[in-house]
Amino acid sequence: EFERLTRMAPKRADAWHWLGVCGIDLNDPSAALPALEKAVALDDKSAVYRRDLGKALLQLSRFDAARPHLEYAATTQAADPEAQYLLGRCISTTARSDEELKQAANLMSLAVHLIEHQPEPDPVNIAAIQVEMAEVLRQLKHPDKALEALGKARKQDPTNLTILHRQ
Repeated sequence: EFERLTRMAPKRADAWHWLGVCGIDLNDPSAALPALEKAVALDDKSAVYRRDLGKALLQLSRFDAARPHLEYAATTQAADPEAQYLLGRCISTTARSDEELKQAANLMSLAVHLIEHQPEPDPVNIAAIQVEMAEVLRQLKHPDKALEALGKARKQDPTNLTILHRQ
């Protein structure tokens, strides 16, 4: 339907965006990329379009290309937990210093905080972020804080054996 809509109204950024989101949801970021790039080309001020373009680029391990989009989204939409988390993930993946790792951990912590204060917080999502944050804390040589993050993750998702293994 979104492909049909983009043919009928090729200047509708929202149609291109949703076509790209479908690609992401189908775990096909390379298929999502052209549609998301078109959405951003039509509306480069949309933090959501740029966040999702950054997400697709991140999934394709194109970290340098993803980062400016994620930085824009995280700055423009400070209350968007996904933008904060994705930027933290991007930074942690490419970190060259402890300062960058600290920045990534802070962004992930902010994302958890924002999710926890949503009307219906998703405990599995919180746990997944806390697991990644624990890895960043481990790299920073803070095993006590990493264990604390993993303990919180287990409380959110107690049946996840991967969390237990990491702990």
